Amino acid sequence: MKTEISRTIAAILRLIYAAEQPDQPLLDALLSHDENVEEALWDMVKQEKYPVVSSEGWFALALLAREPKGAARVIAKMEEELVRKTLTEGQRKDQDNVGVLVVELRKNSEEKREVTDALMRVFFKQQGVVFD
Repeated sequence: MKTEISRTIAAILRLIYAAEQPDQPLLDALLSHDENVEEALWDMVKQEKYPVVSSEGWFALALLAREPKGAARVIAKMEEELVRKTLTEGQRKDQDNVGVLVVELRKNSEEKREVTDALMRVFFKQQGVVFD
């Protein structure tokens, strides 16, 4: 049941961002709920039974982080080591989704700037981009 609720939240986020401009009223309605929204998405990426659910969760977190309010909520619950491990050891699709998540967090949130900068370096290194 918990997984299906999380997947529904992910589907709502895909719907919000399906158009060129996000459906702001729907996004505002989603963000009007308490932290259970982002916790449900983090639960998706933490579970190990269904890799497709984990991938869907990373994608949904990246979508949620596209707006400053969403980014603040995602980063507040972020577990740096889980993100780092996925960037370095996860499936390629998950690495790409986490990379987009980190970029969106860096772009839309001032919180944990050192952490997001470090995670971006890990992501770009995985992509073959080296910084001095």
